[in-house]
Amino acid sequence: MFAKYANLENIMKPEESRGVLIVSRSWAIDLDQEKNDEVVFDALLISENSPPTLYTVIQEDKPDLWKHAGLTAFQLKQKLVNLGGYTEMICIIPKLLECHSGALIEREKRHSDFNFHVHYPNSYGSPDIEALLRSLVIVLLSFRSCMSDQLGCEFLNLLTAEQFEILHSKYYFEDFRKVFVHGLPGTGKTVMAAQLMRKIKITLHCKTEEILYICENRPLRCFME
Repeated sequence: MFAKYANLENIMKPEESRGVLIVSRSWAIDLDQEKNDEVVFDALLISENSPPTLYTVIQEDKPDLWKHAGLTAFQLKQKLVNLGGYTEMICIIPKLLECHSGALIEREKRHSDFNFHVHYPNSYGSPDIEALLRSLVIVLLSFRSCMSDQLGCEFLNLLTAEQFEILHSKYYFEDFRKVFVHGLPGTGKTVMAAQLMRKIKITLHCKTEEILYICENRPLRCFME
């Protein structure tokens, strides 16, 4: 992304402190939210001496994009606490960037349908980076499972590192329309199929009836339905 949009690299660096920048094609999709096609990519900056900042990189400013950025930051904060178990004070600041110039887009008064301008105390400004990253890993690896919900065991809801890599690194549904999942029994094929269908649905704005799922095992097919 930085090779294509070189002006953005220096903007998304922590000022005089250590930090980590996590880039995603869509943080909204990572949080099970609908993709906004106007967003080029998102980047979450976590640094020592400032609150986490969610940069939403766009082609041009439109009224609904501030609402999208604010809701994505709000959903991420909620999941870090409720799902990831982060116990420290935290706020996530949304910012919009124009992809070619790297200019920050100011929020105008007309963008008043989502008010996220809250004055946080200074104690919110220095996150525990290690604890925050641990919570973020749980948020990104978690998935819905009927079995786990019934047992009440949250750790059963986590993807393996290989499954996560396949879902987030190798397959982009703008380019692929057919995906075949092969593997031995018990290797997580059903989990992968379910997660792939979920990502297809929210990435391409598909309806449920527009996704074809083929499975030779009838009970398993009924379970997926």
